[in-house]
Amino acid sequence: MNSDAHPVVGWARFLEWQRILLGGLTQQDQQRLKEAVNKAILKYSYWRPELRYKTIEITERQLLEVRGAAKWLVENQKQL
Repeated sequence: MNSDAHPVVGWARFLEWQRILLGGLTQQDQQRLKEAVNKAILKYSYWRPELRYKTIEITERQLLEVRGAAKWLVENQKQL
């Protein structure tokens, strides 16, 4: 992890690392963990601390991407 105030990506990578160390993951489990990291990267690219509380233009596409990533993480939480 790095020194980010909210290391969402670091936590996702830490989860992936811990699960891999435990072993016994199926290919589907491994892919799901990689997807969790990808979703965290996507969310963080739009909502990291230095972007908050500033007036910026948000496109409909960006909004749909972040909503989709958040929804995926919620729906897959128990399998991660």
